Amino acid sequence: MQCSPAESDSGDLWLELNLEVSEELVALAAHALLELGATGTREDHPGLHFGDDQGGPIVSGDPRSWTPALPANPTGIVQLTAWFGADRDREALLAAATAALAALGIEPCVPQLSELADRDWNATWKAGFTSFRLSPRIQVVPSWRAGSDLDAGIHTLQLDPGMAFGTGTHFTTAACAQLLDALLASAEAPPRALLDVGTGTGILALVGLLLGVPRAVAVDADPQALTASRENARINGLEYGLDLHLGGPDAAPRERFPIVLANLIAPLLLDLAADLSARLEPGASLIISGILCAQEAEVAASLATFGLQAAERLSDGEWVALRLQRPAGGPRS
Repeated sequence: MQCSPAESDSGDLWLELNLEVSEELVALAAHALLELGATGTREDHPGLHFGDDQGGPIVSGDPRSWTPALPANPTGIVQLTAWFGADRDREALLAAATAALAALGIEPCVPQLSELADRDWNATWKAGFTSFRLSPRIQVVPSWRAGSDLDAGIHTLQLDPGMAFGTGTHFTTAACAQLLDALLASAEAPPRALLDVGTGTGILALVGLLLGVPRAVAVDADPQALTASRENARINGLEYGLDLHLGGPDAAPRERFPIVLANLIAPLLLDLAADLSARLEPGASLIISGILCAQEAEVAASLATFGLQAAERLSDGEWVALRLQRPAGGPRS
């Protein structure tokens, strides 16, 4: 999640954790810190600072979102920042962060921890979050901005990210939405339901509802994610179709689905491979992302053991999104 701290009960202080990491490992490092409870992360590419402005980068955040594309970072080093609530034990947090990064092969790495005074974070990131086309038939419009006239057949999704992961600007979320859009566009009729595992802000579940799926079951282990999802459903008038549950795949009603989505990270997809497969009915599609290109083969091989065959693939050169399909007459688990 590329954002600063949002509203929280942490009071007037935050804990800011800073470290330097190579560009090829920054995505893994950011995911590790989010798993430890970070409310947000930021990437600063010091090699892309203007020579006469050493006080700040050209743009903070993810260079993949810059338009037009800027030159590659000549240093290959990224300064990664993550924010945690001030109630965290400082020594325990540093130890946990160091251990989590080392487990991913990111060492030597010495995170630095400092206190940070609160400010109006929401105003900062809201200023840069504008309307954009998420998929061929979905236009994301921030909930605090007025909508605009769209072409026929384009649906507006008003979105307030809150503190949960998912604004749709990251490739993994957008790619899942595009795969879902294409799948539904090719169907003779909307499927009866879908399951979104790790729903975050609910964006993929809401895309399904906007595109005609009458019922979207969404699960997430983070209560803040369910709060954000519920509010986004209300903003879009989609409460009727969103069925939210706290937990993992087992928290959802005991049924199989024609579509299952899981925009997670590769280690979680490997751990949940059997559970995700068990939720697919014959002929169903599993749409997944959060997979680095180097992790694709392992994830695909794991799911292939459950009879899932690759049907579509999207990649930006770093991340991969896949649609896998269970044969109509194939094994059910």
